[in-house]
Amino acid sequence: MFRRGGDVSFVVEELKAVFDRAGGQWVGGRYVPSLLAAIGEVIEQHLIAIGFIQPPSGAAAELTRKVANARMRRRATRASGNARAAARSA
Repeated sequence: MFRRGGDVSFVVEELKAVFDRAGGQWVGGRYVPSLLAAIGEVIEQHLIAIGFIQPPSGAAAELTRKVANARMRRRATRASGNARAAARSA
């Protein structure tokens, strides 16, 4: 679906609107109503990062920015840790 192009931003909204009958989970200090909603949030953050969609305004935008920044810091930490491990084994 993403390869075909066009406006795929509806996918994010549809996934984020899914609720689990058994209840959601707490992930990273915030409540996520279902696994599909969590996947929708990750896709939304990716689409914002690549500039495909605009970030939401207000408090939700701040949360989205904080989550995206935390994810980038984790990736950078992992990458530097992997580089150090490779240097030690070389």
